[in-house]
Amino acid sequence: MKKIKLFFLECCIYLYSFLKTLLVNEPFKNISKTNLIISLKELINKFNKILFNKLKYRYSSIPSMVVVLLLLTGCVSENAEELFPTNDVAATAIYDSSLKSIIENKCINCHVYHLEGTNRYDTYEKTKSSIGQMLERINATSNISMPPDESPQLTEEEKLVFLDFFNVLNSDDDSEDDDEIKLTFTAYKYPIFEERVGVSGTFRNIQYQLNEDYTEPIHMLQDATVNIETSLIDLDGPEGLRTMNIKNHFFAFFSPSITGQVISYNETEAIISFTMNNNTHDVNFNVSIEDDKLVLKGTIDDLNLFNWTDAYDELEVVCGELHENKVWPDLDLEVVFPID
Repeated sequence: MKKIKLFFLECCIYLYSFLKTLLVNEPFKNISKTNLIISLKELINKFNKILFNKLKYRYSSIPSMVVVLLLLTGCVSENAEELFPTNDVAATAIYDSSLKSIIENKCINCHVYHLEGTNRYDTYEKTKSSIGQMLERINATSNISMPPDESPQLTEEEKLVFLDFFNVLNSDDDSEDDDEIKLTFTAYKYPIFEERVGVSGTFRNIQYQLNEDYTEPIHMLQDATVNIETSLIDLDGPEGLRTMNIKNHFFAFFSPSITGQVISYNETEAIISFTMNNNTHDVNFNVSIEDDKLVLKGTIDDLNLFNWTDAYDELEVVCGELHENKVWPDLDLEVVFPID
């Protein structure tokens, strides 16, 4: 019997070596390493329970088992930087605007008892390193499904946020370029204000005209203008579901373009006049310099100022159930200018 058990351990070592080889060789390197690692870790956990709980093994009597456990524990630890070394800028935007709030409302109540480890999910890094396992549990149909039946369930739209976060982390390269001007907007959904969730996006090929003869970074805003073609909206990729919904069922009924012009500015504040849907209104921005970038943050307090009702109603027909028939009229804006 002892020989059989030892042989079983040797088989596990061989299987582990084989799977480890698959992770770093073609054609398997295009498969999500996260999902493979998580599946392997689940098998390891079950294996450990059999060894310790049912067979009642002792560490001192099975040296080879110690080797196995050290190998498996050390090599499949879900280190965020190893799993997803890039794309932090785009992933952080999703986490801060949407995912963090969903986790706080639907996950933390159960996972707060995890004082340590990734299963607590209370930081970006822990969520980043556990997102594969979270997706597996969210989409499971067995008793490992999360949230459990007796808890508030995730909506289909909320599940998409987890998937978006994973896809951004798991993409081949980081689409963000530190040398480019970045504009990000965040809209908010769900009827209860305290539980509302942000959805962020941008536009492709935004046209800017800045003062290139500035002596101080703040003066690049002098007479600056921006021109946005709304059909180039991007929330989850050019052909993503959210992108196409907003493009075809909101902006198609709202405004083909958005223009903006800096009216005034100083070291701490700026006013930009925006025109969309044949309406023009000023928006106040806070100004700061962060990490060699000029950052403007502001809020359109009420999109009703731009007569968005018709576009909103069209969007409701397609997406109303996904956001519980509520999109809030305020819109956060952030513009980041790299400083040469």
